[in-house]
Amino acid sequence: MDYYDRSRSMLIALCDDNKTFLEDIHHKLMDFLPEETRYLSFESGDEFLKADIEPDYIFLDIEMPGTDGIELKNRLEETNKKTRIVFLTGYSERMREAFGNRVIGFLDKPVSYADLKIIVNKILREQNRQYFEFDYGDKHHVIPFDEILFIRSDDKYTYLNTSDNKRYCIRKTLKEWNEVLPGELFCRINRSHIINYCLCNNGIRKIKLPGNEETEVSRLYRNELKKGYTDYLLSNT
Repeated sequence: MDYYDRSRSMLIALCDDNKTFLEDIHHKLMDFLPEETRYLSFESGDEFLKADIEPDYIFLDIEMPGTDGIELKNRLEETNKKTRIVFLTGYSERMREAFGNRVIGFLDKPVSYADLKIIVNKILREQNRQYFEFDYGDKHHVIPFDEILFIRSDDKYTYLNTSDNKRYCIRKTLKEWNEVLPGELFCRINRSHIINYCLCNNGIRKIKLPGNEETEVSRLYRNELKKGYTDYLLSNT
């Protein structure tokens, strides 16, 4: 389990069997993305797989000879921990196959600046987020810190609860969580809870958790919570 930060320079992979198109989208992306962004181009899915890399994002054609975009997407979801996918397509009949938990968008060919800007803005928003990365069961998870609502301690284990109502049992103490979670988003409030400041909208003496559950804020942590919540509100206005 590690802190995961996407704020470093990005690696973008471009994969399409049309070399002219690769050059075109490369130049368009350079107009939008930071100068330090790195790019690698591939003319087939097989060529990409041989490179054995994990780019931050891949702009991926659906229809290619050999390993096509759908097959490559499935391979990435099985073996790759981080790469996000933008599909490039002129074919609507295979769209259903293209959906997946790594897919962040679709671009119709030829790609317009207006459509590309929408995708690039989404990428840049993601780059400004911080993430927690961990293995749970047989799957690898990367969760934005701002989607973690609270951590509850139960003996030697803690339970991470997210905004989409998922819960993960993790062998980690609250003290260890305090070293991982960004202080501008989280505060410990008692012996058994660390909360996201977004849960403080009903006051700082009792915190209402999802499911109509409430937990008391210990006197020991009230001043820290009050100051932190004030800073949180100021940074989000």
